[in-house]
Amino acid sequence: MSIFTRAFGGNAPSSQPSGAETIGKLCDRVRSSTLLDDRRDAVRALKALSKTFRLEVGTQAMDILIHVLQTDNSDAEITGYALDTIYNIVCVQEEELDDDLDEVQPRRIDPAQADLAKQFAEIFINKPENISQLLALLEVTEGLMIICIHNIRLVLNCTIFC
Repeated sequence: MSIFTRAFGGNAPSSQPSGAETIGKLCDRVRSSTLLDDRRDAVRALKALSKTFRLEVGTQAMDILIHVLQTDNSDAEITGYALDTIYNIVCVQEEELDDDLDEVQPRRIDPAQADLAKQFAEIFINKPENISQLLALLEVTEGLMIICIHNIRLVLNCTIFC
């Protein structure tokens, strides 16, 4: 009986896609979707994955996120998600400390993650058009600027001081 189920696909255990596969599919959605809502949802998902899968998101999505900033900069929501994702890639994330500790302790930074963030920041700033694009976002309409100015400042600070 197991021969029939394997041959015809019945009740076979489904394997979960890896983080890299999921990120690849999301990048394809951003790249190929004609609807802004679909691209926005994919960039939102990339943002959510960027903290856990920094390497994968950075290697597969950095150029796509920059393209989103260039083409969809009239939409504050997708621009904000793209900037947040780039921020998560190029800036060092501090480890979460246990809330049970009574005394204040300095934040711990994983040296491997700091080195990875530094490498992505260097890749980002090695293309002058990336910095120009971030600065150009400051010139966009006021509604977008209110939402994005903090994110732009964070990304610029991280890329300049890394």
